[in-house]
Amino acid sequence: MRTGKGLRRIQPGGGSDAGRRLAAAADLARHLRAALICGTLVAAALAVPPVAASDTCPVFVPCTDPRGCPDLVVDPAPLSQWSSSRQRFRSNDCSVVEGEVQAGWRLLARFTTTTPNLGPGDLFVGDPQSHPEWYDLETCHGHEHLKEYSDYRLWTPAGYERWRALRAADPSACARDLLRTHADLVSEMVAGRKQGFCVIDIIPSPVPCHAPADPPKYGFCSYQGISVCWADIYDEFLDGQWIDITYVPGGDYILEVEVNAERFFEELDYANNASAVPVTVDNPDLEICDGTDNDNNGGIDDTDLDEDGYLLCVNDCNDRNPNVFPGAIEVCNGIDDDCDTAVDESTADLDLDGVGDLCDNCPALANPGQADQDRDAQGDACDVDDGLLWFIETTSSLLGWQVDNVYETYNLYRGDLAVLRATGQYTQDPESTPGAAQMCVLLGSRVLNEFVPPPGGVAFYLVTGKAAGLESSLGISSAGAERENSWPCR
Repeated sequence: MRTGKGLRRIQPGGGSDAGRRLAAAADLARHLRAALICGTLVAAALAVPPVAASDTCPVFVPCTDPRGCPDLVVDPAPLSQWSSSRQRFRSNDCSVVEGEVQAGWRLLARFTTTTPNLGPGDLFVGDPQSHPEWYDLETCHGHEHLKEYSDYRLWTPAGYERWRALRAADPSACARDLLRTHADLVSEMVAGRKQGFCVIDIIPSPVPCHAPADPPKYGFCSYQGISVCWADIYDEFLDGQWIDITYVPGGDYILEVEVNAERFFEELDYANNASAVPVTVDNPDLEICDGTDNDNNGGIDDTDLDEDGYLLCVNDCNDRNPNVFPGAIEVCNGIDDDCDTAVDESTADLDLDGVGDLCDNCPALANPGQADQDRDAQGDACDVDDGLLWFIETTSSLLGWQVDNVYETYNLYRGDLAVLRATGQYTQDPESTPGAAQMCVLLGSRVLNEFVPPPGGVAFYLVTGKAAGLESSLGISSAGAERENSWPCR
């Protein structure tokens, strides 16, 4: 058992639409934490490890196939057939509005992404309307976009070797965290990103699979998924199927595509999600800071590609981005905006949780793990409409938890830890278990706590929310099983 003071998280599931999110409680419930009161009234957590710095990409879409989990990979063959083309974008084009490319003439490296499922079970997504928290529902393109599908990266050879070494050293880390903690790698890479909009069975897996392909099940955007040994395809002509190489000097590079880079989908294996191929970029009109007039315009090393008034060869640390230049305002985006070699630097830390206020998703409430299950940029610790409840006050006389607008009332359960260990019951019969209690249909989020366990005894508390006649889940145990509510409030 790990003891300590501070936030105590209860995650029962839920969401912005009460009925729909409560029905999805089992999907969202992860790493339930409870408040325990010992003989000395010390707040503690059940044996749940803290979120590691290299593992802050929470699963959104759970594995639901009883045969096993999916295993997504990227077929490298179509990547080798990439092509480049110039295209002009207007400021109101959807690709510009949705942040996939800048307006104007752009040089694009286009490629097809094929993502087979080699796992023993299906990737099941279903109807986007059943899980709006997984999607951006209002987009310029007029259809739903999954919040994450695949990441595209164009590396220098040296940068890619460093990247491979980092991933080999910490295979459990998700890509986003490694890039944030090794921000200097950004200068060795140009990134792109595909937000999937219709994940379905297109062709049998073009790479060897462990068994013959299942009959295809998912063929419509209203019922999404990838069957065992089938693959989805995003063709190179689609919006977003590119990396913008307008400002990339000619030379040799590595094109890498990683599906499910942020672990949006629960999978059997995340270590095989990326494929990479060598490519050669031909971009002869780019000034490369070598003391000569490469672009034949009469000037030497005079390039200002992003037209921000700062020269690539003098002091602009990122001449591909007009918002990056010396003296720019630093914002939380994983890059060095003001060209001072520091990334997302912040001198203030109001809640003293070790995360600067600039990037703290709950700047007034300590949450060093920065957990954000619904990915709305508001941390779970202070998010009042994500269905997650945190104990925020555990003292000798008071129990208090976070108010969440999803719920109409709350139920608070007290149990005996010894009984839990002996029977596996998280909610216990108050008539037969001394110390067990139910406090039901609570309108507020605080109750007086006058109970003192006997010497050597330990009491624990669980809180759930209720809305539209449905009670939220007790969450998932550290063993990965859903906690059963044996004696629910009536």
